[in-house]
Amino acid sequence: MAVRDTLGPVMAAFIGIDVAVVLARLGIRVKLTTLGYDDYVIVVGLIGFIVMCSFCFVSLAYGFGITDPSAVANFENYNGMEAARYFTFAQITYVASFGVVRISVALVLHRIVQGWPRTQLLLVISMVFVGVYALGCILVDVLQCIPLKAVWGDGTGKCLSSSQLAGLGFAVSALDIASALFYAVLPVFLLKGLQMGRRTKTAIIILLGLGAGTVIISIIRLKSLVQIVHSKNIAAALDLQLESFI
Repeated sequence: MAVRDTLGPVMAAFIGIDVAVVLARLGIRVKLTTLGYDDYVIVVGLIGFIVMCSFCFVSLAYGFGITDPSAVANFENYNGMEAARYFTFAQITYVASFGVVRISVALVLHRIVQGWPRTQLLLVISMVFVGVYALGCILVDVLQCIPLKAVWGDGTGKCLSSSQLAGLGFAVSALDIASALFYAVLPVFLLKGLQMGRRTKTAIIILLGLGAGTVIISIIRLKSLVQIVHSKNIAAALDLQLESFI
């Protein structure tokens, strides 16, 4: 089964899981205390993820990832230009959303370490860095072609080279892995030698586990990016692009 055939159900499953988890988190937070900045930011990140998946769904509906001529001929409503357009929107939304998600994790840690000003300052600095870095990546992504519609073949324009676009991908992956490592390792130092309540320790342990999982996913995405850059097969490269979204 092609990757494009499995992507839709996988995205739908993750949307359902993410919505359920975020709603459960908000419900618990409202019951125990009041909502904080981290709660609002994670909602923004969730909305970004849903929008990204929506663009992917439309792109797949137009036949993105199909390269075999006979399959293209038999695919109803195939439109390569529209497929590329919506996939481009999905990529831009992904770049915009992952920084928001990282900042939401930092805000959770910032709330947990109240009373430790140095740690809070370190987290604020990291959030500013992630925000500025992510904004730069977004601008490069949006301006990869002038006008942007040249990306999906609607007219001509001045575009970045494939090597420059690969550089953007590696820049995003570098921030992804570095921030994931930082927010995964920091809880280890918080647990070591600090006096805190059981609830706080439990929250930090959960964050540590999620952070470790995020690091692994980020490294897998980087591996996919390396394979895309060196791939000589268009169909294989498209499959790898779709896999990186999963």
